[in-house]
Amino acid sequence: MRTYRMPGRTLHIRAGHAHSEHHSFRKGLERAKTIIDLESEGRIQLDFFPNEQLGSERQMQEMLAAGTLDMAVSGVLTAFDPAFSLLEMPYLYRDRDHVKRVFAGPIFDTLDALASLHGVKILGVMEVGWRDITANRPVRVPSDLAGLAIRTPEDPAMIETFRALGARPVPLSFNQIYEALAAKVVDGEENPLENIYDDDLYRVQRFVMITRHIYNIAYVLISMRLWLRLPPRDRALVAHAVHEGCALQMDFASQQEREYARRLKEQGMRFIDPDTAAFRAASAGAYQSEFVKQQGPRAAWIFERINQCAGIDTVPKLRADPAAARNPESGAP
Repeated sequence: MRTYRMPGRTLHIRAGHAHSEHHSFRKGLERAKTIIDLESEGRIQLDFFPNEQLGSERQMQEMLAAGTLDMAVSGVLTAFDPAFSLLEMPYLYRDRDHVKRVFAGPIFDTLDALASLHGVKILGVMEVGWRDITANRPVRVPSDLAGLAIRTPEDPAMIETFRALGARPVPLSFNQIYEALAAKVVDGEENPLENIYDDDLYRVQRFVMITRHIYNIAYVLISMRLWLRLPPRDRALVAHAVHEGCALQMDFASQQEREYARRLKEQGMRFIDPDTAAFRAASAGAYQSEFVKQQGPRAAWIFERINQCAGIDTVPKLRADPAAARNPESGAP
């Protein structure tokens, strides 16, 4: 049973995530756990549960909102608000430094405010990574995807990206991917190399296409009910510990990309370098999708700030009034 701050008692914070115990998320959580244990002198313990032991990402978010779970690492906040999906549009970021600048700025505060409306606070972000396509036949140009059923997350940005590329997107939760591929319900999927290896997808897929079409993050979330019950110094400690854990995880994950490529090649996967310029051009259609249009000035506000952090335009021009994006009153999510 979870306990709160009481004389002679330890506060156990339960944190869940969807990936295996070997995933880099563990590195970040272990770092946070070490800092919390040391600085609180054992008053607070961070206990983490991998492999969806506490539920799927969507289920854990619902538990956080209800106050029946303390903390989780999740990437499906679009279930709370579609604005989160705008941060996962194709070819949106130049590199990891660009990503870090974006999430160190006003966009992070805006997303945190949106999450708080659903009983959840965002403490930090971890890297899921650059997403690549896998299939049982090589894909070198977007037209090679024609007619292929490609599993995507339940995320509008990723669904629209693969529609723009000419594939048939099939949204499924992460724990359904392997069985769907094995049963040939879908022809392929897209994930960072770490996830492809960590979930044994090399057993049912032959080719990896290094498209790097979307950079994907996961949010470290805490239940607002628990957050508000913590005294200010413990809030500061938990926030600091998670921030340090996120920084370590992002650096570690970026360093491991080559290692996961090596392991996948050892397992027999063939790596294809596709026509990235063709994929970038074709995926630009996602920015003109009904999903983006429905976000209106919010989309323009977010994309403008992402461009500002890059110093160049990484986002295709929207067919919308740019003046609306410059008005925080009307444009901010």
